[in-house]
Amino acid sequence: MGKHLVIAGHGKQPSGRIDYGAEGNGYKENNLTKELCTLMDAYAGEEMSFITDHDVYAYRTMGIHTGWDSITEIHFNAFNTQSYGCEVLIHADFEPDALDKKLLAVLDTYFVSRGFKKRSTALGNRIENMEVCKTKGFNYRLVEVCFIDNANDMKVYQANKKAIAMGLVEAITGKVQTPAAPDTDATGSLYRVQVGAYKTKGNADKMKEKLKTAGFDAVVVKG
Repeated sequence: MGKHLVIAGHGKQPSGRIDYGAEGNGYKENNLTKELCTLMDAYAGEEMSFITDHDVYAYRTMGIHTGWDSITEIHFNAFNTQSYGCEVLIHADFEPDALDKKLLAVLDTYFVSRGFKKRSTALGNRIENMEVCKTKGFNYRLVEVCFIDNANDMKVYQANKKAIAMGLVEAITGKVQTPAAPDTDATGSLYRVQVGAYKTKGNADKMKEKLKTAGFDAVVVKG
């Protein structure tokens, strides 16, 4: 069955401030990495754990996370607003393993694949968490989901983030859990929120698509 750790990149620093990482298109990287971990958690079983409350790199705690069959750190890339695509970063001493390939295959469904990027120990190229894991013998990779400063990448991500989360969980564990049912009150009733009323079905359908793109389930009801 295995035990797997997923880390949200960036976040709370020892000083208490938040390192949000890259920014673009109105998004902050740490907000996205935490959200993706939360979405993944809905599909994950007991064999998966998540760190979202602090920056593991800044706290220098990577070395204490022993006993995991795999460690995956989630990030969103940024460069010049023109770069795009997904990639998986691994240590220069290794070749991509089966999990690296599965994770890239999930993202390659939605984004242009930039392949596997090897990072060495050289100053300016090293990733500290990766170096610690290599020294400790931990199975680690850093996943760049897409480019936060590329408008099309973020449009695709927002439209498909739940499916991406589910795919990443399945790649890591080989299975997915059914998300918990919506909360109900003591009578078993659900409380629904109406966001608008439209004279034409076309306008109603447009709003439904906007809600779905934002990550909300939506239906159009006549009456």
